[in-house]
Formats: sequence, C-alpha cells, structure tokens
Amino acid sequence: MQDVLDNFNERVKEVEKYYKVLETLDDTRTVIYKQYANRKSIVSLDNDALKIMKSTCFLILYNLVESTIKESFTELYDQINNEETTIDQINTSFRKLWIKQQFKNADPLSSNQNTYREIITTVVNSILDMEFFTLNSNHLPISGNLDARKIRELYNKHSIDLKIHYTALAGGELRTVKDKRNALAHGNISFSQCGQEYTVEDLINIKRKTVTYIKSSLRYIKKYADGNGYAV
Repeated sequence: MQDVLDNFNERVKEVEKYYKVLETLDDTRTVIYKQYANRKSIVSLDNDALKIMKSTCFLILYNLVESTIKESFTELYDQINNEETTIDQINTSFRKLWIKQQFKNADPLSSNQNTYREIITTVVNSILDMEFFTLNSNHLPISGNLDARKIRELYNKHSIDLKIHYTALAGGELRTVKDKRNALAHGNISFSQCGQEYTVEDLINIKRKTVTYIKSSLRYIKKYADGNGYAV
C-alpha cells in the first residue's frame, strides 16, 4: 500500500505544477514575451484559453480521485489474493463481495435457471474444495461516478472505517469535481462555459479539499490492509 501512497503524492505534485502555471497566467502582473533574433514581442493570452485551462482542473482532479481509489482497492485485493486464503478465513463483507462477483457475468435478460444453477454449483464447489479466495478489482463500481458518497459506500461494503479530516468538509467538493468532469466529458457544457464559472482561488480551494479527502481515505485503507482487517 505504500506504493499507492507514493504514486498519490507524485500525482499531487503534477496537479500542483499545473495549478502553479494557471496561477501565474491568471496574475495580471504576468507578461509573456516571444523572443526573436533581434527583438521580442508581448504575447497576449486569450481569455477563453484561460477559461479552458481552469475547466481542465476538473479533469485533472477527477483523474486523481478515480485513479487513486482504484489503485488502493486493487492493491488491497492483490494482497488478499496473494495470501492464498480460503473463504472461511475472510470476513462476511468480503464473502458477500466474492459471491456478488461470481454472478457478475450473468445477464438478467438472457440468463435462465440453468445459468444460475451452474453459478451456484461453482460457488458451492469452490467452498467445499477449499479453493483460494480471490477478488477482481475490475469489477469495482467506480468508473466515472466517484464522489464522497460513492467512496463511503465503497468503504462500507468492505467494512473499512473512514474518517475524513474536518478541513475537507465531508468531501462535498468531490461532487462538484465529478459533476463538472462528466459534463465536460459528455459535452453537456463547453470548457469556456465551465471555466468562466470559477476563479483560480475557487479552484485552489476545491483542489485542497479534494486532496485532503483522498489523503484521509488512503490513510484508513492502509491501516485496514496493514492490520488484515478483512480476515476473520
């Protein structure tokens, strides 16, 4: 799990670099020059370009959220899988997750009684044969929809305690990040429209609370993994 923390810190540094450039360009004291052989000329920054850069912050922040949460649970699953434990050695929450994954490929529209009978038979045989317990992180429901509520649901399903630092204000800004990112990704709002709604100071505040929330969540999943909280 330490690798996840290290990767998160590196991603945060990348985010900070982007914000630093944005702050500089937004500063009215900033003047950009283009250097020629014998002269230099001032380059004027298009106001729409700055709006686009501001709206891009939501894409960068959402990527930080989703990639970090996905990586942390993948690491947790890999830890469990590598321990080669059997289902009787895993707590009830993870047993439920495992059973749910067994039915993941059953299409409710096309599946019949035989389909479910075969799945149940496979599940029962896996338990009776004491097969090793495994989970697939690809089945985690986190693609494009992560906000504070979804993250808490994810932690609750895994019986992982989650206490967020008070400065993150319960993660309310993660909803803003998710909604704006999805609106931009689906073309429901233009980058210029989105960018004009926020000042750079607004975006810095959103970034700070988002980073604090994810940092808190990592602290608790690491504690859970280090203490083998998934074991009976």
